Amino acid sequence: MFVPRVYGLGWDVNLGAVAVRLGLLRPDDLDDTQFADIRPAEHVRARAGLAAATVATAGLVVVGLRRGAALPAHWGPTGRPDRWARPLPALAPALVTAGTAVALPVTLDAAAAGPRVRVGGTVVGTALATLAAGLAALTVYGGDRRVGPLVAPVAAGALGAGLASGHASVRPALHRAWATAERC
Repeated sequence: MFVPRVYGLGWDVNLGAVAVRLGLLRPDDLDDTQFADIRPAEHVRARAGLAAATVATAGLVVVGLRRGAALPAHWGPTGRPDRWARPLPALAPALVTAGTAVALPVTLDAAAAGPRVRVGGTVVGTALATLAAGLAALTVYGGDRRVGPLVAPVAAGALGAGLASGHASVRPALHRAWATAERC
């Protein structure tokens, strides 16, 4: 479960071993054969979270723009807003993050990237889109409240959504490989 760090002192968690212990993977999974077996429709399905988070971000931006009131544009060390702005500049970081989230997998698809890179683009894109939705929600609904305690759950949700999209990408190919191995 723990392996020595390559650089520096201490130990790191072996995420592959964790996935095997949780039953998400088998020790011999995820080689180039499984990645090559991911079908285009499976890539599209795995991006549903990215699409949902992007739509949520767009909806939150519309809500923020319709309010017309100043929104928090920066939070201080205590988590309270210390700078306010008109809605569009305040929501610009969420919009840019959501745009980047959508552009990444689209660009990788257009560049005919390999399946491993496309899965990675889906993971990072979904995490960014979820982060953008969380940032937009904190901006629109945070008001004058401390949002500092909500940053960690938003980041954890983004990480979880990204990992779930990667799992959704490779899981059907793994099931096909497992079924083939059991028949032999």
